Parts: sequence; C-alpha cells; structure tokens
Amino acid sequence: MEERVVIEGKKFELVSRQRSAAGVYRAGDEYLRIGPPEQIAKDLDMHRAMERAGYPVAKILSEGAYEGRRYFIEESLGETFRIRFTREYDATGAVSDSSFRGLITAVGGYLEPQCKALVASDPVQFAKGIHLEVLKQELPKYAPAIQARFEESMREIADFPYVISHGDLNPSNISEAGVLDLEDSFPAPLGFDIGSVLSTNEWFPVSGDYEYLAKWRINEDQKDVYITECDAHLTRSGHTGFRAKYTDFEFCRVIWMVVRMHKTPKIQAWRYEKFITEYL
Repeated sequence: MEERVVIEGKKFELVSRQRSAAGVYRAGDEYLRIGPPEQIAKDLDMHRAMERAGYPVAKILSEGAYEGRRYFIEESLGETFRIRFTREYDATGAVSDSSFRGLITAVGGYLEPQCKALVASDPVQFAKGIHLEVLKQELPKYAPAIQARFEESMREIADFPYVISHGDLNPSNISEAGVLDLEDSFPAPLGFDIGSVLSTNEWFPVSGDYEYLAKWRINEDQKDVYITECDAHLTRSGHTGFRAKYTDFEFCRVIWMVVRMHKTPKIQAWRYEKFITEYL
C-alpha cells in the first residue's frame, strides 16, 4: 500500500492500514478511505444507513474509483478521545473528569439515534460479527466452554433489541463531533456498542514487554458515572438499562478483542490468558 496518493488533485498521506485491506489517508481536514471495491461499498452502505438514522457520522464529500480500487473522501471529525485521553494521561497520570464527561456526552449523542435504529434480530450475524467461530478455532480446547458462555450471555441480553451498530465503538473512534471508522459494523443488541466503549482499553496491558501497551486508564468512579448515564439514556428511550448485563455485553466484546492477533503474538498470548482466566 503506497505511502501517499493523489486523488482529485489532493495529496493524501497514509494514516493507517485497515484489516479489510483498505487504507486510510489524510489531506488537511479530509480523510480518504480506499480499498477493494466490495469493502468500500459495504463501508459506504453502512455509513449512509447510519446517516439516514441520524447517527453523528462524518459528511461524505465525494467518492469514485482509482486504479481498480474504490474510494470515498469524508470530512474530519476532529480529535478523538483516545488522543485527548493519552495526552492527559502522559501529563498527569489520569484522564480528567471533564474530558471523560465529554466522552459521555458524545456517546449520548450516538446512543439517542441508536435507540431508534431497530433492525431484525440476527444472533447468527452477531456471532459472525464478533468472530465467535474464529475464536473457537484459535482455542479449540476451550471451544465448548466458549460456546456455552456465549449462549448464556445471549440468554441474559435477549430482552435488548437489535440495532444498527458500529461494531468497534471505543475512544479511538469517537470525537466530540461524532463517530468514525465504520468498517466493523454489524447488527448487534442495543448495549453492545456502549459496553465496548469501556471494555476495549482494558484489553491492553499497562506494562511489560509487549508489542504495545495501554495509553490510558479510567478510574472506577468514572466507569460508574458512564454506566449510570448510559442507563438513563436507555430507560428514557423505553429500553432496559444495561448495568446488570454489562458483563454479558463485555464478554461478547472481548471475543472480538481476542481473535486475529497473530501479528502481535505477545499481546495474543496475554489476551488468551486473561480471557481464559476471567471468563472460562
């Protein structure tokens, strides 16, 4: 994948390579997403579905084809909370309550339309979205226990309707203006995304000889405030609060976090051990 590309007269610099083989590039306040036509078409379809439903997503500025690939250009949504949290943690050893409150407000702006974006229940597609079968293949010794724990979690969260979901909602993909990086979207029970916001960073080690480490941590008081606020959003919308089921949503998210880590074997081994110890 080239380090820079010129499209529509603009020079875009590579920002990241996505698992889908697509690339993300930046030019000023614009982002280019380019890759296999079928993947970009999927991303565009989900982006537009979320836009129609009122989700806070970036405005698409243009789209087209380039050297056998498809692309679209979207506006920047500004600094993500991952960047803000990392800067604060580096400076003070803590995420400030004011910044964390900003994250809660942004998630509330996402959750409001999500509570209304109901879709048909599809546990099979949900299991595929979190890569349940992949994890069972990676940990064949524990496959029966993983399946049993998944089925238990699905029974516990059966009262939550399925909604249009981001699939990888976490502070890396949230800014004050909205959410970005929709490549992992799939139908999921309401509560999966908002649970992912908290649990994702806990699956990075804070120290040790690993390929990468956690850049920040939130405290238990902040976590409690977050869950309380999310519960309030859900109940105002006529849905069940998710505090009592948080562990079940977290388990589903953790499956997604543990699989497909072969390029970082030290992290992979750490996550396997943590997953087996805490959940099986």
